[in-house]
Amino acid sequence: MPDRIVISSFFFLQAFLFTMAFSLSSTDSLDPSTVKYLEMGHLMTIYKSKPVIMTVKVIMQTRWIVLIKKAKQFERVVDIREIKEVRRGKNSKDFNCLKERLSVPDGNCFTVLYGSEFVLKTLSLSVDNKETAEKWITALEKLKEETLREPTPQIVKRWLKKQMDSIDNTQRTSITLKEFKAILTEANFKVPSMTFLKDLEASTCINLEKLHSAYNKLMYESQKQFLDYLFSKENSIWDTKVTEYREEDMCSSLCNYWINSSHNTYLTGNQISSESSAEAYIRCLRMGCRCIELDCFDGPSKPIITHGKTFTSKITFDEVVEAINTHAFQVSEFPVILSIEEHCSTGQQGYMAKMFKEVFRDKLLTEQVEVFEDQLPSPMQLKRKIIIKHKTNSLKYTRRKEGHLQIWDPLDEKWYRHFCLTVDDKFHYAQEVEENRVEELESAETHLSEIWFHGKMENRQAAERRLQQYCAENGGMDGTFLVRESNTYAQDYIIVFWKSEKCNHCRIRSDEVGGTKNYFLTDSNRFGNLHSLIQHYKKSPLKFNQMEQYLTDAVPNLNLHECQRWFYSNLCREEAEEKLLKVPRDGAFLIREREEPGSFAITFRAEGKVKHCKIQREGNIYIIGTSAEFESLVELVNYYRKTPLYQKMRLRYPVTEELLQRCSTVPAFGQLYDTVYVDPNKMEASGISVKAMYDYQKSQSDELSFKRGAIIHNVTKESQDWWKGDYEGKVQHFFPSSYVKEITKEELRKLEVLKNNPLEGMCKGTVDLSKCSVSVLPGMKNGKEFVFILQQDDAPSLEIAAFSLDELYKWESIVNKWAVSSHSEISNKRLSERDKKKKDKMVHTDMLALVIYCNPKGGNKQMFDQNYDFKEVRSFDEDLAPIYENAFLEYNSKALSRIYPRGGRMDSSNYNPLPYWKCGCQLVALNFQTPDKSMHANKALFDLNGKCGFLLQPKCLKSNLCNPFKDKTVEQTIEIRVLGARHLPKPRRNIVSPFVEVQVYGVHESNTLKTVVVCDNGLNPVWLDSPQTVKFNIYWPDLAFLYFCVCVEDMFSDPHFLAQATLPVKGIRSGYRSVPLKNGYSEDLELASLLVYVSVNESGAGN
Repeated sequence: MPDRIVISSFFFLQAFLFTMAFSLSSTDSLDPSTVKYLEMGHLMTIYKSKPVIMTVKVIMQTRWIVLIKKAKQFERVVDIREIKEVRRGKNSKDFNCLKERLSVPDGNCFTVLYGSEFVLKTLSLSVDNKETAEKWITALEKLKEETLREPTPQIVKRWLKKQMDSIDNTQRTSITLKEFKAILTEANFKVPSMTFLKDLEASTCINLEKLHSAYNKLMYESQKQFLDYLFSKENSIWDTKVTEYREEDMCSSLCNYWINSSHNTYLTGNQISSESSAEAYIRCLRMGCRCIELDCFDGPSKPIITHGKTFTSKITFDEVVEAINTHAFQVSEFPVILSIEEHCSTGQQGYMAKMFKEVFRDKLLTEQVEVFEDQLPSPMQLKRKIIIKHKTNSLKYTRRKEGHLQIWDPLDEKWYRHFCLTVDDKFHYAQEVEENRVEELESAETHLSEIWFHGKMENRQAAERRLQQYCAENGGMDGTFLVRESNTYAQDYIIVFWKSEKCNHCRIRSDEVGGTKNYFLTDSNRFGNLHSLIQHYKKSPLKFNQMEQYLTDAVPNLNLHECQRWFYSNLCREEAEEKLLKVPRDGAFLIREREEPGSFAITFRAEGKVKHCKIQREGNIYIIGTSAEFESLVELVNYYRKTPLYQKMRLRYPVTEELLQRCSTVPAFGQLYDTVYVDPNKMEASGISVKAMYDYQKSQSDELSFKRGAIIHNVTKESQDWWKGDYEGKVQHFFPSSYVKEITKEELRKLEVLKNNPLEGMCKGTVDLSKCSVSVLPGMKNGKEFVFILQQDDAPSLEIAAFSLDELYKWESIVNKWAVSSHSEISNKRLSERDKKKKDKMVHTDMLALVIYCNPKGGNKQMFDQNYDFKEVRSFDEDLAPIYENAFLEYNSKALSRIYPRGGRMDSSNYNPLPYWKCGCQLVALNFQTPDKSMHANKALFDLNGKCGFLLQPKCLKSNLCNPFKDKTVEQTIEIRVLGARHLPKPRRNIVSPFVEVQVYGVHESNTLKTVVVCDNGLNPVWLDSPQTVKFNIYWPDLAFLYFCVCVEDMFSDPHFLAQATLPVKGIRSGYRSVPLKNGYSEDLELASLLVYVSVNESGAGN
C-alpha cells in the first residue's frame, strides 16, 4: 500500500507540474504587434493555375493560415503545425503560371510547404515588397516552432476550436447540437442519441468553453489533469536524450556507418505511372536522406531524369541539380552521395559533369581528402561535400523489352494504358493506369445524382413542407435549401431556401445559345449545368428580393436512388448474384431493395467472387457497416467509386441491362481477365489453405510461427480457436484461427503465380506467347492505329495499340520470336539495321574525373577476395545480396555496399532492411514515398544521432567473431500491456473499430501482442478488460524496434492500417507511458496516442 501511495503521489505531482507548464507557456512569445499584424492579414497574390489576389491572415486561436476571397468564408486553410518549410523566392512550380516570371521581384515571393504525406502541398505567395515577405517568413517560422512546442492542454483547446471552425470554414463563436454530433462523429465517437448529447451539454447554443467542458466530461469524468498527463507527450515512452547528436561518433571511416539512403528518389508513387518531381529530392534530403539516386536519360538537348520505359513523368536534370544544391545541407552538414544510374550518351554525360561543377562548386568532391589513404574518410572530414557515385566502365544496352501500350477493354469499350514487359516467352501487363481525366459534367444530367435535387414535386406547398420538416429536425440554418422542377415554367427549376424562419422560392431560368444550354439567376452569371450554379451560390451570396444569402445545408432527397440505373427495387439475392455472374469483372455492382423495411443491399464482385453488404436506412441517413453514414444511396455509390469498398476494389461497373447485353456478345469474356466466380459454400473441405492476416510467434513447440501474408496449406479445423496446417517444413502444427483468413483454390493459384511474376501484385494478366499467333492490323482499329493482336485458339483476342510506328516495330519483333505464327507484313530489315548501330557507350572523361570514392564494381560482385579497393561500392538487388556469407560482412568493414529493391516491386513496396543492416551494409536504399513498416524502421533508426543521416554501427559488427544471424543471447526483456488510446485518426466515413498490435521488429523472432477490437470508438477506446501482458526478448538492442501498429477492422472484418509508432528499444522508458502516434509517413498525428504499461529489464534483471 505505501508503494502505491508513493507512485500515485508521483504521478499527481507530475500532473501538477504539467498543468503549471501549460499555464506558463500558453502566452505567445511572439511580440503583440507581430501577432496583431498576422491576425489583421495582408493582401497577397496566390499562384496555382493562375494568380489570384486574396487576404491571407493567421488565426491565432487555431494556428491556421487562412485565405479569404469574399465575406468571411475561408477559401483555403493551412495548419501551421503541418508546415515543413517556408521557402524564400520563386522556388516552386506554382510560379510557372506567370506569363512573365521575372515581372515579380524574387524577394517579394515565398512558398509554404506543408502536409503529412510524402508529397507536400504548396502555398505560393507574393506581396508588394521584400520587407513584408521577410516579416511573414520570419513570423511563420517562429510560430511553427512555438506551435510544435505547445503542451497538450493547449493543443486540445486549439483542436476543439478547429473542429468548430471546420464546420463551414468560418470563425465560429458557437455551434448547434447537430453540429456537436458531427464533430464527435469526425472525432471517431459514435453518438448513441441526441439525448446523450443533451446530457453532456444542455444548451442548444454551444460556445468554445461549453464545448471544452462537454469534451472533458466525455473523455475523463474525473481526475482530468492526471489523465491528461498520462496521455500527453510530456509522459512519452521515448527518452529524447537517446536521439541527441554525438559529435564524437562522426570521426570513423565511412564504411562503419549506416547511411540513410533512397531508391529512385525522383518518384512520388509507384514505379510505373507516378509523377517524377524535383520536390521529391527536396523532401528526401529534408527527411535526413544522405544517398539519393538519379536515373539519367538523353533528353532532346539536355539530360532528363525518369524511370525508363514507363508512364512516369520526366523532369530536367538541371532542376534536380539546382534542388540538391539548395537543400543538400539544410538539415545535416554531413556528405550527400549522388548515385547515378547512367543511360545518357557520352555527350550528355559531359553536360552532366559540367553542371555538377558549375552548380555545386566547392561542395563537389573532386579529389581525395588525403593524398595517401588506406581507408575511406570520415563523415566529419567530408562535411558539406557532395560525392558522385557513377560507373567507370562502359555502359551497355539492356535487351529486356518493357514500356507502355494500350489494351482494348471490350467491357468498357475503351482503350486503357498498361505498363507491359516481356520476359522470355511471357507477355505481362500491369493494372490499367488511372489517367487524370477531367470529369465530364454532362450539362443537363449532372443534377440527377445530386442529393439536393427533388425532381417534380406536387406543388409549391409540398416543397415548403419538406423544407420546414427538415429545418425543424435539424436546427434550421439559414441557407438550407432544395432544388425542384418548376411547375409553371417548363425546363426551369426553383431553389427553395430557408431564411429568417421562412421558405423562399427563387427561379432558375434556362435558355439555349448556339446549341449550349445555360442556367442562370441573372444574365451576368451563367452556368452550363445546375451543379456549377449551386456550387457558385455556396461561395457567393444569392441576392433575391433585397436579401443576401449563401446556400448552406442541402435537404437530402432520400429517394434519389430510384432513378439510378444501378438500383433494383424488386430483385432477390439469387437474381442479383445471377446478374453479377454475367459480368466477370471486379468492381461490377448493383444496389437492391430488401424485403425488410428500410433495408437495402449492395451486391458486388471482388476477388472473383460475388459479395453482399447490408445498407440500413435510419431516418434520413443510410448506414453501411456499423457507422459509415450517407445522406443518400447516390452519395454512397459516388464515395465508393473513389474509395475502396472492399480490399482495393472500388465500384466501377454499374450492372445495367445495357452492360449485361454487351457481356453476352463477348465470347468467353471471363477468360481474358481470369476472374471466374467461385462459390465458397461449394468448396471441398479437404486441401484448405489460409493466408495469415497478422504475425504470430509460437509459444509451444507444436505451434507454427509465421509472418503476415504467409500461406499455410493442408489446414484441418481441430476446434473453433485452433487449427492445424503445414508451413515451412512443419507438418500439421497448431496455429490460432483468428490470425488467418481462408482462401479459395483460385486465390491460392493466383498467389502462387504472382510469386514469380515480374510485376508481382500489380500484374493484371499474362499471355503465353508460345501459344499465340500475332497479327499487325492495317489502318485503324477502334480509333487507334499501330494495333497488333495476340490470339490463342481457345481464348478471346487481345488487341494492343502502340503509340508510334517505331514502337510497333519493336514490340512486334519481340513477340514474333516466340509466337506460333505471324501474319505481319512488317519487314525486320529496319530493326536489324538499328541493332547493328547499337554499340557500348563509354563514360565521358569529365564524369570519370568526378568519381573519387564511390566507384561501382563491375563483373562478378559476389567474389570477395582480399584485393578489393576500399574506394569501390557494390550494388545488389535485395534477392542477390550474399548477406549470410562471412566474406560479405568482412567486405562491409572496409568498403561500401548498396542494396536496392528487386525489379518486381512495381508498387514501390519496400523489402525488410534489417537483414542488410545486420551484416553491415551501409547504403540500404528504400522507397521513401511508400508508407510501410520498412520506412517506419528506417525513420526510427535515422532519428538517432540528431537526425544527421549517419549512424555509427556497433563495434561487434566489425569483429571476425560476429555472426548476427546465429548469435541468440538475450540482452534485454520488455513487457508491454496496452491500456487505452485517444484521438485516433478517421481516414474514411466509418467511425473506426480499432485494435492494437505490438511486436519487436528486430534480429530474431519475437512475440506479438494483439488486443481485442473496440467497436465504433476511435476517440477514447480502452482495453482494461483485456489485461494481456506480453514479454519480448531483445537479442540485439542496436537493431531492435518496438513497433506499435493501430489497425481498424472494416465492415468485412478485414484489418487496415490506421497509425503507428516505431521506437528503437534502447530509448524506451519504463512505467505507465504515452505512445505518441504517427501516420504511415511517420508524421505526427495531432493528439493521437496510446497509453501503455512498459517494463524494461536488462538481461538477468527482474527474473
